Amino acid sequence: MYSAILLGLCCQQAAASGGASGAAAQFDVDILAARGLPAELAESFKYSKRFLAGEQPVLLKVNGTRIGTLPARFDADGALCASRELLGRANVVVPNDAGEGCIDLPALYPQALVHLRPGREEVELVLPPEAIGSRTEDPLLGMTTGGGAALFNYDLLYMRSNSAATNNSTLQAGTELGFNYRDWSFRSRQTFSRSNGNSDFNHLDAYAQRSLPQSKRVLQVGKFNANGSMFDAPPLLGAQLFPETALLDEAGSRAVVEGIAETEARVEVRQGGALIHSTLVPPGPFTLTGLQLNNANIDLEVSVIEAGGVRRGFVVPASSFAVGFVPRERSFSLALGKPWYDGDSAIGVRKAPWLLVGRADLPLGSRANLGVGGLLSPDYQALGAQYTVAVNRWLSGGIGQTLSFDHAGAGVGAQTSLNASLQFSDAFSADASYSLQTDAYRGFQQASALPEALPDDWSDPHDLEPRNGQRQASFNLQYRHPLLGAFGTGYSRYSSAGLADTHRSTLRWSKSNRNGSLSLSLDKLSGARNDLLAYATLTVPLGRSGSLNTGYARNDRRQALSASYQDRINEQVSYRLRMETSSEETTPSVAAHVALLPRYLRADLGFSRYGNGNTLYTGHVSGGMVAHDEGITLSPYAVRDTFALLSVPGTPGVRIQTPHGPVWTDGDGQAVAPFMPAYAPVRLEMSTRSLPRNVDVRNGLKVLGLGRGAVAKVNFDVVRSRRVLLRLLDDAGAPLPSGSSVFDPAGQWLSSVSTDGMVFLDGQQLSGSLRVTLGDATACQTTISLPEWAPADSYYENVDAVCVMER
Repeated sequence: MYSAILLGLCCQQAAASGGASGAAAQFDVDILAARGLPAELAESFKYSKRFLAGEQPVLLKVNGTRIGTLPARFDADGALCASRELLGRANVVVPNDAGEGCIDLPALYPQALVHLRPGREEVELVLPPEAIGSRTEDPLLGMTTGGGAALFNYDLLYMRSNSAATNNSTLQAGTELGFNYRDWSFRSRQTFSRSNGNSDFNHLDAYAQRSLPQSKRVLQVGKFNANGSMFDAPPLLGAQLFPETALLDEAGSRAVVEGIAETEARVEVRQGGALIHSTLVPPGPFTLTGLQLNNANIDLEVSVIEAGGVRRGFVVPASSFAVGFVPRERSFSLALGKPWYDGDSAIGVRKAPWLLVGRADLPLGSRANLGVGGLLSPDYQALGAQYTVAVNRWLSGGIGQTLSFDHAGAGVGAQTSLNASLQFSDAFSADASYSLQTDAYRGFQQASALPEALPDDWSDPHDLEPRNGQRQASFNLQYRHPLLGAFGTGYSRYSSAGLADTHRSTLRWSKSNRNGSLSLSLDKLSGARNDLLAYATLTVPLGRSGSLNTGYARNDRRQALSASYQDRINEQVSYRLRMETSSEETTPSVAAHVALLPRYLRADLGFSRYGNGNTLYTGHVSGGMVAHDEGITLSPYAVRDTFALLSVPGTPGVRIQTPHGPVWTDGDGQAVAPFMPAYAPVRLEMSTRSLPRNVDVRNGLKVLGLGRGAVAKVNFDVVRSRRVLLRLLDDAGAPLPSGSSVFDPAGQWLSSVSTDGMVFLDGQQLSGSLRVTLGDATACQTTISLPEWAPADSYYENVDAVCVMER
């Protein structure tokens, strides 16, 4: 019904090119009249979309640089009122004699352009260089700060296995309790595990933290792990300063744990005796990345606990991930405190020596960095240096040297580490690492008289033995061919005085295309436990989201053939079915898993039957909750140090995409964006399809930045609209003629009558009486009468109305 209007409008003068969205256009009213349309249409379509009058938040950009979300004022015509405060926050130079109120930017700088984009709630200023001030950039410019809320995160894992002889159960719980207040973050993390009646509780840390953006530092007070330490420093009770990584321009390295599970297994990763990661993995090769390390210089002890209780362990040497990044900014870390292990009494902590741990990173040009550090205590000291260099895009490496001074025993010891990475081509690369410790080298925790931190049930071949005279070496090759597939091989060796050498060799090959993928893996372990494990998998996609996976596994004790199918029903439900036959068992084993995301938590439930009647039940539940001034809101993900409270007033079940994944509003229309990267622009986008049919949103996209520790409140303004497909009839009950124009009580054009007297109206258009002008210069009036409540499951209502002719 709008086509006749668009064809009848003949634009005589284009809108001005200054970027203002409210620029006027003029139309030929004679053409409108010739087509039977009223001249009032010219006034109605005179302006394009523009900002509403008053103050509202907008995303401000200056010369292409994002300044942030700031409050801006617009006049009655939708033009920007550039206040001195707004321009000051954008670092725009404003002379003292420019006055107050709305400043005329084009008068100050004739080259200035103001681009208004109301559809995106965005304003962009394009200014000459002399208009931009030279003061140092404010990290908080345009950032949301402050706010407060309390939180609780949980991660619960339960396993129960039943057999004819024994029943075993394991419960692991990781919790985090804390709150944010005025950019301070208060946190306490702890883990609890109980297995067959034996309990273990670990308190990981408890601290108060605040970011200091002007100095690009973070202050932390309480019980913590020393940040960026080169040494095996224990948890400390004290205070530390370390770099605010969100404000530093650097790329960090991460540890990678690779292995093979013979059955559905639990993988535990410990560092310095503390459990830092625990997860369930399916049979076959697995890779764990993104681990939150307590220290970049302590080995990772990995345990693979199979479904039948068999435990295998190996070590990922710290030399493989301790060196590997080149910062571009100088930075330092400094921690002062007393060692505190779980189980220490307050008296024990008071008697412990003070410990000072420091590190400084000193960039040498754009490709190299020198890191130096020290650890000082009354009876033990350590000094270290690490040199990292990126020679070119193909070659990088590093060397590290650490000296230990143990006054009470071993004397002076040394540790040397080497690390290199070579990219022969885009398809061929290699990396290697080597670490050597002298017999006299001692870490602080070895030299200290404090209690040993490793757990009693650790069964790795290296457990609890002093690792003196230690050697670690690893080498890896990767090659990718477009036709032959991807190849990878690796070798690592670990030796220590008094222990048998451990060698580990791996070989990988995989090939994939749109029809499926095939992979082969070999893992050879020699030393205290000799074992060769081979695994082959074939994966074929089925349907839109399903896949069929078949596998063959063999080691020195058994061989097995398996088949599994996994599929996703929708965004909130997926499942996996598996069957396996083994040379050790007379009956096949079967397993079923279902993963759930029921909006406010995540859950994974599993059941498997294997061996001679053995069964395994697993359950994994995780999520978080936030207490704020409007109630308690649940989150399917753990809530981090910087987050946002989302509100869609009175509208439950609305899906909002956040950087950490989708979240849904609860019965009160509240949700949590659990992780917001600090000091960076973040998009929060509402799925309009999840809105009820009678609800509209002004802008479903929010872009904002938060300072670390901030709790932002983000409100999505929605309007409950009534949409009516109106059938206008004359006094005799006949439909009004097509092309008639409908106006509101103020004389503003609303729409044109379509075939059979139909008009589609919504919102404020439904209030008051309507006036309809007909093609023969006559007019009529009508008032719409609607039920009190609009149906939420219907896009519009059907209403008939009689239009009474004017006399």
